[in-house]
Amino acid sequence: MYTIGMYCIWPDHDYIEKFIQAGGNNLGIVMCNFSLSDDIIHDHYGHYFEVVQMLEKYHKDPRIKITLIPTLNELFRDRPEDQCFHDGNKYLRRTPCPTSEDWIKYRLNPIITLCHNYNVDSVMFDVEHYNARTNKDIITLWDGKWKPEHKCHCPRCKKMTKKEQWEIHHKLFKKYLSKIPLKESGQLAYFNMWNFDKYIGKKWLWTEETYPVKHKPSKWFYRNTHRSHWGRKFFSKVLYGEDIHINAGIWAERFTANDYIKYIEYIGKKSIYDGIWLYYHARLSKYTRFKRDHQEEKYKGKEYYGLIDDPNAEGSNPNFFLNLKDSINKIKDYRKSWKFKLRKLLWL
Repeated sequence: MYTIGMYCIWPDHDYIEKFIQAGGNNLGIVMCNFSLSDDIIHDHYGHYFEVVQMLEKYHKDPRIKITLIPTLNELFRDRPEDQCFHDGNKYLRRTPCPTSEDWIKYRLNPIITLCHNYNVDSVMFDVEHYNARTNKDIITLWDGKWKPEHKCHCPRCKKMTKKEQWEIHHKLFKKYLSKIPLKESGQLAYFNMWNFDKYIGKKWLWTEETYPVKHKPSKWFYRNTHRSHWGRKFFSKVLYGEDIHINAGIWAERFTANDYIKYIEYIGKKSIYDGIWLYYHARLSKYTRFKRDHQEEKYKGKEYYGLIDDPNAEGSNPNFFLNLKDSINKIKDYRKSWKFKLRKLLWL
């Protein structure tokens, strides 16, 4: 089934229902907090109580699949030293040691419990290094494209090679993730092909590289991104034996409502992608923490923060969801055609 997902940040059930009625079939439930006590420390988004509410409401809805999107890195608690990465000089209390089974249990057990209680369909781990620029105890552990870039020097790891450390990490991670009867798993953000060995079932990347970075990007951006994904998909298979399916993220604030529809349809017809997911800060939720007039100076007149179907908001369209439904139907019809099958065969 072709995935049409929504990344549910500050979830708004009215907009989620509009999305489902337009043809959406997957809800990505963002999970930054792993307990109610975390909600007290981190009051921004991805609250634990919201995750539970979303699962309670939607896990039996036959129209959609549920994807849990937990943050893999530690956001706001120092961990015990024996769970932490040692950089050769000191322990980094917010960065996990690759070979620490206790850290993996700490991170995965709340996810395992939720998945069992609510029959979650898939888990995509958000491996982005939040707070790495401001907190020296966080390093970019998962960002190497071809191989891991960091070696731990803790007493448990110091005699191991980098490769041996990460082989242990993948084995332990898979051991605990396999306690969930998942048919699909993977990660969000980075296409670091060496990291997919630890996932189970059908493996997915929810990519951010299709957002795009620039507003109204050139044809070169489109072509270069697609070719890059074909190349990395090929080398993932050849070098690591991984068949990685790519779900393309599309950022709502970076388009007018009408241009957003056009870009969704454009990406949806590309044979490299097995799905799309809608990312937003404010346009698909009445409960955003962003101000409606939020504009970074360099993006003045190029980003839109009004609700996407608000008839009075700049760059919006009251018929957005009707147009989205029409575009989703066009995408589905096109992907059944001989032309699409030929393009997929030829990697176009």
